[in-house]
Amino acid sequence: MSTENDTPAGRPRGSARPGYSFDVKLWKVTRTGRKSRPWRLRWVVAGRVHGDTFTTLALAESRRSELWQAMNRRGEAFEIESGLPESEVRAAAEAAEAADVEPSLRWFEFCRKYVAGRWRTAAAKTREGMADGLAAVTLAMVKRGDDAPDDETLRLAFRWGIVPANAGEDPPAEFKAAYDWVTTTDRPLGDLADPEVFEDVLYRLSYKLDGTPAAGDTYKRRRRALNTALEHAVVTGELPENPPSARPPEARRLQRGGGPPRPRERRTGAAIAHGGLVRRLVGPLPRAGPGGFLRGPVLRRAAAGRGGRAEAV
Repeated sequence: MSTENDTPAGRPRGSARPGYSFDVKLWKVTRTGRKSRPWRLRWVVAGRVHGDTFTTLALAESRRSELWQAMNRRGEAFEIESGLPESEVRAAAEAAEAADVEPSLRWFEFCRKYVAGRWRTAAAKTREGMADGLAAVTLAMVKRGDDAPDDETLRLAFRWGIVPANAGEDPPAEFKAAYDWVTTTDRPLGDLADPEVFEDVLYRLSYKLDGTPAAGDTYKRRRRALNTALEHAVVTGELPENPPSARPPEARRLQRGGGPPRPRERRTGAAIAHGGLVRRLVGPLPRAGPGGFLRGPVLRRAAAGRGGRAEAV
């Protein structure tokens, strides 16, 4: 794997405070071989390798740029344990302190409570659509790494865990590790307001596990399931508002004051000519009788006499 030494000569040197180090090496973005998160970024802090995977190359390069700026432009030390720049560690600590000790609701717990409230009165098809849509979003709402279970197993573990009848039960052995991963590495619900997180969410809604685009109806069903869940979170006070990017395009247009979308016009290959053009085109043609135009060979001869050509009608 190729590496890149981005440390300029002017970078501050010296000893960092305990648990931190200036010895950071940032590697280039590479492919993982996976279809769901095909891009990997790795970096080394004091000899310890850290990494993350991304759904798109743009996200991976954006994260690499953030680390590069912290390492070179700001000259920050990185935490050895987490691999994060000191500013990000400090920001995370301040956010946790600002939360007033009360932990924010996490994604899996929110889904479990939300599904439990709708399960009894929902039809079987509604249950399936709800579980499929939330399971797709879950792949973007858990932390990723080289030791993470595969996406299919994560989906199965999530879908098993949100069924009310399985509450309090031990998960089946075949996806116990995936269930533990979903329930311990899931993001806070509020992370959906992060544009990068929601970009990954939209990818999960739009594509299948093999990386091919999902059918249009599948995407609409998943998007509807997510939007309904987020509206519930707003009503219950878990979110201050539905993230604008989660709303359908029509709702975002109305929020901006643009009015409802105009209905699509039916387009065909035909064009309608105005009256003057029609008269110029057909007016000089000889008539075959009251109200009838000449047809076939007679029409061709008439057109040829005017220097043009015509085909039989």
